[in-house]
Amino acid sequence: MHRTLNPGLRLLALTLILVALFGPAASASAQEPPSGELYVVMLAPLVKIYEGDTVTIPYIAEQKVPLGQIALAPLVPGKASVQAALGTASVQPGITGGTITYQAVEAGHETLTLSVENPLGAGSAVFEFVVYPKPNYNLDFYIVSKDDDQGAGFIALFSGSGEFSHSDETPVYGRGQADFWFSLYAVAEPVQCFLTPPVQGNTSFEIVPGDSIPLAPLVPDPSYVPPIYLTLRFQPMALNASTMACTGMGGFAANFPWPAQQLDSNDMDMRDLEVPGGGGIIPYTNVKTEGWIIVTRKGQ
Repeated sequence: MHRTLNPGLRLLALTLILVALFGPAASASAQEPPSGELYVVMLAPLVKIYEGDTVTIPYIAEQKVPLGQIALAPLVPGKASVQAALGTASVQPGITGGTITYQAVEAGHETLTLSVENPLGAGSAVFEFVVYPKPNYNLDFYIVSKDDDQGAGFIALFSGSGEFSHSDETPVYGRGQADFWFSLYAVAEPVQCFLTPPVQGNTSFEIVPGDSIPLAPLVPDPSYVPPIYLTLRFQPMALNASTMACTGMGGFAANFPWPAQQLDSNDMDMRDLEVPGGGGIIPYTNVKTEGWIIVTRKGQ
Protein backbone atom coordinates (compact mmCIF):
# COMPACT_ATOMS: atom_id res chain seq x y z
CA MET A 1 0.00 0.00 0.00
CA HIS A 2 1.32 3.44 -0.98
CA ARG A 3 1.89 5.72 2.02
CA THR A 4 2.85 9.40 2.12
CA LEU A 5 4.53 11.38 4.86
CA ASN A 6 2.43 13.91 6.59
CA PRO A 7 3.38 17.56 5.83
CA GLY A 8 5.34 18.03 9.08
CA LEU A 9 7.59 15.01 8.54
CA ARG A 10 8.04 15.91 4.88
CA LEU A 11 9.29 19.42 5.83
CA LEU A 12 11.70 17.94 8.41
CA ALA A 13 13.14 15.50 5.86
CA LEU A 14 13.62 18.25 3.28
CA THR A 15 15.41 20.40 5.85
CA LEU A 16 17.78 17.56 6.77
CA ILE A 17 18.59 16.96 3.09
CA LEU A 18 19.35 20.64 2.47
CA VAL A 19 21.58 20.85 5.55
CA ALA A 20 23.41 17.71 4.49
CA LEU A 21 23.97 19.02 0.96
CA PHE A 22 24.79 22.67 1.58
CA GLY A 23 25.31 23.40 5.26
CA PRO A 24 28.69 21.82 6.05
CA ALA A 25 30.16 22.63 2.62
CA ALA A 26 29.21 26.29 2.88
CA SER A 27 30.65 26.51 6.38
CA ALA A 28 33.93 24.86 5.38
CA SER A 29 34.43 27.05 2.27
CA ALA A 30 33.90 30.20 4.33
CA GLN A 31 36.85 29.26 6.55
CA GLU A 32 39.27 27.94 3.91
CA PRO A 33 41.86 30.39 2.50
CA PRO A 34 41.64 31.34 -1.18
CA SER A 35 42.94 28.59 -3.43
CA GLY A 36 44.32 30.87 -6.18
CA GLU A 37 47.82 32.39 -6.38
CA LEU A 38 48.63 36.10 -6.74
CA TYR A 39 51.54 37.92 -8.33
CA VAL A 40 52.62 40.50 -5.74
CA VAL A 41 55.12 43.20 -6.74
CA MET A 42 56.40 46.14 -4.65
CA LEU A 43 57.47 49.19 -6.67
CA ALA A 44 60.87 50.54 -5.61
CA PRO A 45 61.12 54.22 -4.58
CA LEU A 46 63.10 56.43 -6.98
CA VAL A 47 65.06 58.08 -4.15
CA LYS A 48 67.67 56.83 -1.74
CA ILE A 49 66.36 56.30 1.78
CA TYR A 50 68.14 57.69 4.84
CA GLU A 51 67.62 57.14 8.55
CA GLY A 52 64.52 59.04 9.65
CA ASP A 53 62.98 59.19 6.14
CA THR A 54 59.36 58.18 5.59
CA VAL A 55 58.52 56.88 2.11
CA THR A 56 55.47 55.46 0.35
CA ILE A 57 55.90 52.17 -1.53
CA PRO A 58 53.02 51.09 -3.80
CA TYR A 59 52.38 47.45 -4.59
CA ILE A 60 50.24 45.55 -7.07
CA ALA A 61 48.56 42.17 -6.61
CA GLU A 62 47.29 40.31 -9.68
CA GLN A 63 45.81 36.85 -10.15
CA LYS A 64 48.13 34.27 -11.69
CA VAL A 65 46.51 32.83 -14.83
CA PRO A 66 47.76 30.66 -17.72
CA LEU A 67 49.33 32.47 -20.66
CA GLY A 68 46.68 33.97 -22.92
CA GLN A 69 44.00 34.34 -20.27
CA ILE A 70 42.94 37.61 -18.67
CA ALA A 71 43.52 38.10 -14.96
CA LEU A 72 40.42 39.01 -12.96
CA ALA A 73 40.16 41.88 -10.52
CA PRO A 74 38.56 41.28 -7.11
CA LEU A 75 35.38 43.20 -6.38
CA VAL A 76 36.33 44.12 -2.81
CA PRO A 77 39.64 45.10 -1.13
CA GLY A 78 41.72 42.25 0.19
CA LYS A 79 43.79 41.87 3.34
CA ALA A 80 47.50 42.58 3.64
CA SER A 81 50.25 42.59 6.26
CA VAL A 82 53.86 43.80 6.10
CA GLN A 83 56.95 43.29 8.24
CA ALA A 84 60.20 45.32 8.29
CA ALA A 85 63.53 44.14 9.68
CA LEU A 86 65.01 47.53 10.66
CA GLY A 87 62.24 50.13 10.44
CA THR A 88 58.49 50.33 10.84
CA ALA A 89 55.92 49.68 8.15
CA SER A 90 52.15 49.68 7.72
CA VAL A 91 50.00 48.77 4.75
CA GLN A 92 46.73 50.04 3.27
CA PRO A 93 45.26 47.41 0.89
CA GLY A 94 43.07 48.25 -2.09
CA ILE A 95 41.28 46.40 -4.89
CA THR A 96 44.25 45.50 -7.14
CA GLY A 97 47.11 46.62 -4.90
CA GLY A 98 47.79 49.01 -2.09
CA THR A 99 50.28 51.28 -0.39
CA ILE A 100 53.01 50.62 2.18
CA THR A 101 54.16 53.45 4.44
CA TYR A 102 57.73 52.80 5.59
CA GLN A 103 59.80 54.76 8.12
CA ALA A 104 63.55 54.15 8.25
CA VAL A 105 64.80 53.78 11.82
CA GLU A 106 68.21 52.17 11.46
CA ALA A 107 70.82 52.20 8.68
CA GLY A 108 71.64 48.91 6.98
CA HIS A 109 70.18 46.36 4.58
CA GLU A 110 66.40 46.48 5.03
CA THR A 111 63.95 43.72 4.09
CA LEU A 112 60.20 44.23 3.68
CA THR A 113 58.01 41.11 3.62
CA LEU A 114 54.49 41.64 2.29
CA SER A 115 51.60 39.12 2.39
CA VAL A 116 48.39 39.76 0.44
CA GLU A 117 45.08 37.90 0.35
CA ASN A 118 41.89 38.62 -1.59
CA PRO A 119 38.92 36.60 -2.93
CA LEU A 120 40.99 35.46 -5.93
CA GLY A 121 43.96 34.07 -4.03
CA ALA A 122 46.98 34.81 -1.86
CA GLY A 123 50.59 35.79 -2.47
CA SER A 124 53.66 37.40 -0.98
CA ALA A 125 56.70 39.45 -1.97
CA VAL A 126 60.06 40.41 -0.47
CA PHE A 127 61.76 43.75 -1.19
CA GLU A 128 65.36 44.43 -0.12
CA PHE A 129 67.06 47.84 -0.16
CA VAL A 130 69.70 49.91 1.64
CA VAL A 131 68.92 52.49 4.31
CA TYR A 132 71.76 55.01 4.39
CA PRO A 133 73.04 56.60 7.61
CA LYS A 134 71.74 60.05 8.42
CA PRO A 135 74.14 62.70 7.02
CA ASN A 136 76.53 64.09 9.63
CA TYR A 137 78.66 66.37 7.39
CA ASN A 138 77.83 69.38 5.18
CA LEU A 139 79.78 70.09 2.01
CA ASP A 140 79.86 73.37 0.06
CA PHE A 141 82.08 74.48 -2.81
CA TYR A 142 82.69 77.76 -4.64
CA ILE A 143 84.84 77.76 -7.77
CA VAL A 144 85.63 80.63 -10.14
CA SER A 145 87.18 80.34 -13.61
CA LYS A 146 88.15 83.53 -15.45
CA ASP A 147 90.46 85.04 -18.00
CA ASP A 148 90.90 88.50 -19.46
CA ASP A 149 93.23 89.45 -22.28
CA GLN A 150 93.09 93.05 -23.50
CA GLY A 151 89.39 93.46 -22.81
CA ALA A 152 88.23 90.04 -24.02
CA GLY A 153 87.59 87.10 -21.76
CA PHE A 154 85.14 85.01 -19.79
CA ILE A 155 84.00 84.33 -16.24
CA ALA A 156 82.39 81.14 -14.92
CA LEU A 157 80.99 80.45 -11.45
CA PHE A 158 80.43 76.89 -10.24
CA SER A 159 78.94 76.35 -6.78
CA GLY A 160 77.23 73.56 -4.94
CA SER A 161 75.96 72.34 -1.61
CA GLY A 162 75.27 68.91 -0.20
CA GLU A 163 75.58 66.61 2.79
CA PHE A 164 77.03 63.19 3.45
CA SER A 165 77.33 60.53 6.11
CA HIS A 166 80.58 59.03 7.36
CA SER A 167 81.60 56.96 10.36
CA ASP A 168 84.02 54.18 11.24
CA GLU A 169 81.30 51.64 10.44
CA THR A 170 79.84 53.17 7.26
CA PRO A 171 81.51 54.45 4.07
CA VAL A 172 81.05 57.95 2.70
CA TYR A 173 77.77 58.56 0.95
CA GLY A 174 75.76 61.71 0.25
CA ARG A 175 74.15 63.94 -2.36
CA GLY A 176 73.85 67.58 -3.36
CA GLN A 177 72.95 70.17 -6.00
CA ALA A 178 75.24 72.39 -8.08
CA ASP A 179 74.71 75.56 -10.19
CA PHE A 180 76.74 76.94 -13.10
CA TRP A 181 76.89 80.50 -14.51
CA PHE A 182 78.98 81.59 -17.51
CA SER A 183 79.47 84.81 -19.50
CA LEU A 184 81.72 85.80 -22.39
CA TYR A 185 82.66 89.32 -23.39
CA ALA A 186 84.81 91.40 -25.74
CA VAL A 187 85.16 95.13 -25.09
CA ALA A 188 87.32 97.07 -27.52
CA GLU A 189 86.88 100.19 -29.61
CA PRO A 190 84.80 100.46 -31.63
CA VAL A 191 82.92 97.17 -30.90
CA GLN A 192 81.54 95.68 -27.70
CA CYS A 193 80.18 92.12 -27.47
CA PHE A 194 78.41 90.38 -24.58
CA LEU A 195 76.76 87.01 -24.14
CA THR A 196 73.06 87.70 -23.56
CA PRO A 197 71.61 86.07 -21.53
CA PRO A 198 74.36 84.37 -19.52
CA VAL A 199 74.63 80.62 -19.90
CA GLN A 200 73.30 78.76 -16.86
CA GLY A 201 72.62 75.23 -15.70
CA ASN A 202 72.21 73.03 -12.65
CA THR A 203 72.78 69.42 -11.81
CA SER A 204 72.91 66.93 -8.95
CA PHE A 205 75.90 65.08 -7.59
CA GLU A 206 76.70 62.14 -5.36
CA ILE A 207 79.36 62.17 -2.65
CA VAL A 208 81.07 58.77 -2.65
CA PRO A 209 84.28 57.31 -1.17
CA GLY A 210 87.56 58.34 -2.76
CA ASP A 211 90.17 55.89 -3.99
CA SER A 212 92.77 56.57 -1.28
CA ILE A 213 92.81 54.69 2.00
CA PRO A 214 93.81 56.73 5.07
CA LEU A 215 96.83 55.33 6.88
CA ALA A 216 96.87 55.18 10.67
CA PRO A 217 99.97 56.52 12.44
CA LEU A 218 102.69 54.00 13.22
CA VAL A 219 102.50 54.97 16.87
CA PRO A 220 98.91 54.81 18.18
CA ASP A 221 97.58 58.26 19.02
CA PRO A 222 94.18 58.48 20.80
CA SER A 223 93.65 62.01 19.47
CA TYR A 224 94.30 61.05 15.83
CA VAL A 225 91.30 61.48 13.53
CA PRO A 226 91.95 59.95 10.09
CA PRO A 227 91.18 62.06 7.02
CA ILE A 228 88.16 61.41 4.82
CA TYR A 229 88.74 60.74 1.12
CA LEU A 230 85.73 61.51 -1.02
CA THR A 231 84.78 62.05 -4.66
CA LEU A 232 82.03 64.23 -6.15
CA ARG A 233 80.30 62.40 -8.99
CA PHE A 234 78.19 64.75 -11.14
CA GLN A 235 75.27 64.11 -13.46
CA PRO A 236 75.42 65.74 -16.94
CA MET A 237 74.34 69.40 -16.93
CA ALA A 238 72.17 70.96 -19.66
CA LEU A 239 73.08 74.58 -20.53
CA ASN A 240 70.74 77.05 -22.20
CA ALA A 241 71.29 78.63 -25.61
CA SER A 242 72.26 82.29 -25.80
CA THR A 243 73.35 85.05 -28.20
CA MET A 244 76.59 86.91 -28.62
CA ALA A 245 75.27 90.43 -29.16
CA CYS A 246 77.69 93.01 -30.57
CA THR A 247 77.24 96.76 -30.99
CA GLY A 248 79.58 99.47 -32.21
CA MET A 249 80.02 102.96 -33.52
CA GLY A 250 77.78 104.19 -36.28
CA GLY A 251 74.87 101.99 -35.19
CA PHE A 252 76.69 98.75 -35.96
CA ALA A 253 74.92 95.66 -34.59
CA ALA A 254 75.40 91.93 -35.06
CA ASN A 255 74.15 88.84 -33.26
CA PHE A 256 75.80 85.43 -33.24
CA PRO A 257 73.94 82.39 -31.87
CA TRP A 258 75.40 80.46 -28.94
CA PRO A 259 73.99 76.89 -29.07
CA ALA A 260 72.64 74.96 -26.10
CA GLN A 261 75.18 72.47 -24.80
CA GLN A 262 75.64 69.72 -22.27
CA LEU A 263 78.45 70.08 -19.76
CA ASP A 264 80.21 67.20 -18.05
CA SER A 265 80.92 68.64 -14.60
CA ASN A 266 83.20 65.69 -13.85
CA ASP A 267 85.79 67.52 -15.99
CA MET A 268 86.29 69.71 -12.90
CA ASP A 269 88.21 66.72 -11.50
CA MET A 270 86.77 66.78 -7.98
CA ARG A 271 87.96 63.27 -7.17
CA ASP A 272 89.76 61.72 -4.22
CA LEU A 273 89.59 64.90 -2.14
CA GLU A 274 91.36 64.66 1.24
CA VAL A 275 89.25 66.21 4.00
CA PRO A 276 90.39 66.48 7.64
CA GLY A 277 88.45 64.02 9.80
CA GLY A 278 86.67 66.79 11.69
CA GLY A 279 86.04 68.88 8.58
CA GLY A 280 87.96 71.77 7.05
CA ILE A 281 88.60 73.94 3.99
CA ILE A 282 90.26 72.42 0.92
CA PRO A 283 91.76 74.85 -1.64
CA TYR A 284 90.88 74.01 -5.26
CA THR A 285 93.11 75.09 -8.13
CA ASN A 286 93.14 74.29 -11.83
CA VAL A 287 93.98 76.09 -15.07
CA LYS A 288 92.67 79.69 -14.67
CA THR A 289 90.48 78.32 -11.88
CA GLU A 290 90.50 78.59 -8.11
CA GLY A 291 88.10 78.07 -5.25
CA TRP A 292 87.33 76.29 -2.01
CA ILE A 293 85.64 73.10 -0.89
CA ILE A 294 84.30 73.47 2.66
CA VAL A 295 83.36 70.47 4.82
CA THR A 296 81.79 71.01 8.23
CA ARG A 297 80.54 68.49 10.74
CA LYS A 298 76.86 68.96 11.60
CA GLY A 299 76.25 70.41 15.03
CA GLN A 300 79.50 72.39 15.07
